[in-house]
Amino acid sequence: MPARHVPKGHPVHDAEARGIQALVRALPDNYWVFSNIELPSDRRGQTFEHDAIVLAPHAVFTVELKSWGGRIVGNRDRWTLADGTVVPSPIPLVLAKARVLKGRLQTRRRELGSVWVQGVVFLSAADAAPQITRDYEDFVVNHDGLRKALTDPAWLGHPTPITAT
Repeated sequence: MPARHVPKGHPVHDAEARGIQALVRALPDNYWVFSNIELPSDRRGQTFEHDAIVLAPHAVFTVELKSWGGRIVGNRDRWTLADGTVVPSPIPLVLAKARVLKGRLQTRRRELGSVWVQGVVFLSAADAAPQITRDYEDFVVNHDGLRKALTDPAWLGHPTPITAT
């Protein structure tokens, strides 16, 4: 059975909708996926649009969906797509979203300070083949690595399970 899905807004295009569906199907039923949710950023009056926020038993993930396919080569700052187009890397943005989300959780409830919050870029095209430099490759997953990245606590260095208080 797939994860529980709570759409908060609408996908901006069909590829994003398919990526969200793939994310939901990849995760077990004790996971929650909130999609297309806008939350305040760290700048007054501005928001971050999170493609998906995943609540897992061991962590919270903010997931940036990209429907780019083929070979994608890059680093923290810049990626070259399969067609040769050079684009800014989504890694800094998703990491900033994770930092702000972590801060908001801590502000709401101090005990949430121990919750691990991680940013991940999900390349949702079936043929996506990321080749990201070693220092940032763990922040980028395709279909093959998605489930492991979001369900295996060892992928994050064994964070403590989240418990209700």
